[in-house]
Amino acid sequence: MKTTATILFLLLAAIVVRGQDIHFSQFYATPLTINPAETGNFIEDYRVGGNFKNQWPWGQQDKRFTYRTFSLYSDFTFFHNRLPGKDWMGGGIVMLQDFAGDGNLSITKVYGSIAYHKVFGREAKYYLSVGANAGLVQKRINYDKLYFNNQWNDLSFDLSAPTGEPGTNNWRTLHFDMAAGINFSMAPNKRMRYSIGMSLNHLTRPKETFYGESDNKLGMRPVVTAMGNIRLNNKWHIEPGYYYVFQKRASEHILNLIAGYSIPNGARLSTHTLYFGTSYRVKDAVIPVIGYRFKSVKVMMNYDINLSKLTPASAAVGGFEISVVHTGFFPNTTGNRAVPCPRL
Repeated sequence: MKTTATILFLLLAAIVVRGQDIHFSQFYATPLTINPAETGNFIEDYRVGGNFKNQWPWGQQDKRFTYRTFSLYSDFTFFHNRLPGKDWMGGGIVMLQDFAGDGNLSITKVYGSIAYHKVFGREAKYYLSVGANAGLVQKRINYDKLYFNNQWNDLSFDLSAPTGEPGTNNWRTLHFDMAAGINFSMAPNKRMRYSIGMSLNHLTRPKETFYGESDNKLGMRPVVTAMGNIRLNNKWHIEPGYYYVFQKRASEHILNLIAGYSIPNGARLSTHTLYFGTSYRVKDAVIPVIGYRFKSVKVMMNYDINLSKLTPASAAVGGFEISVVHTGFFPNTTGNRAVPCPRL
């Protein structure tokens, strides 16, 4: 049965996969990978975060980890003692690593990111952010763990036999990559904030191939996001969101709605918030989400319930994902930000 599921998965994957690059269901928890204009776009002095995703654990026999993705990022603000209505800048770094399949195909990305945030209006209710990132991308594959037609001897695969495939000695690629983005935010009052952003990835159209003679270039990858934070009262707020990405003929839509409940703490400002909600990846998965924030640390978890044409093989098992983010102030700073908006 496991063999049948694996074969079915391979046949269907080319039809239903919605994105070609590394991606997370919690797009709102990976700001620097979604849009470089989000670099330093927060109230505190610095932010440190990480993400982990384990997808399609059933894709390989006797293995719990088929597709696993890691992300670490850190960014900070310049002019952290800024006055009301003043512009600021952000700088940061992000690293992503992804492992997939029998050949242990790995992707490692390291980017540096910078953004400028322009404040408009007397009451600083509008923000226009522009940003860019640049870095290196390395891909590796282990051909010794793959099986080729020429290695079949009518009884089994002989991995010591020649593969007959061109370029199988080229197990690593390295290329330079760039992205740019823009984001517009509006905070009409202290209870609401909305933002819409767009970024364009792979501006350099890098050549990506394990075959030296190939001219395979990555397609540019536009990303559009729309997010909000609406405080209903002193205890409840909601966070609606939308994410759209396409690359060549692949595309992905995610809709999400998350509610936050601030646990009462007497007369003091609550330092505990409980999150729950759901996302929907169109024609692919329903994604329940839960989370918790204690002071400056926020943890979010979700599970993708697969509803696509892969369901006969996946039995609705998609994958688990977790994100952790910590924000804070540097020593000897005021800890007071004149940004009239709720925490996002």
